[in-house]
Amino acid sequence: MKLKIFLAGLFLIVGFNSFSQARIGFTESQIRSEFYYLSFEEGVTTEGFKYIYANYERGTIAYYFDDTGLCILTRLIPFTQGDLNYLVESFNSKYVIISETQWKAYLKNGGIVNIYLVTNSDGLTYFDMM
Repeated sequence: MKLKIFLAGLFLIVGFNSFSQARIGFTESQIRSEFYYLSFEEGVTTEGFKYIYANYERGTIAYYFDDTGLCILTRLIPFTQGDLNYLVESFNSKYVIISETQWKAYLKNGGIVNIYLVTNSDGLTYFDMM
């Protein structure tokens, strides 16, 4: 139930290209500054990790932070099956395909981000980027 409430609160009105990088290693203030036009909400997971999230045109984007304040996980939750399909096609064209549910992004700054397509036990499908 908490997960559904959390998911209902996520994503705003921005194109996917703005979110094509996971922002791993960024601070909350860097992310908020870069996406100043989004209205981020925040929370804390049951494990104690802080996160911020916002909605955009294709779903919800959430950034999770470790206890040093750095982003350790980006979660992208598509709104519809069409949004999911669009994102898979986008990942297939931009990143190295590892499998049907995994991609590897080589970033301009030299970093590497692993992207996983996950379906949880509740049937929710989303992308984890770390």
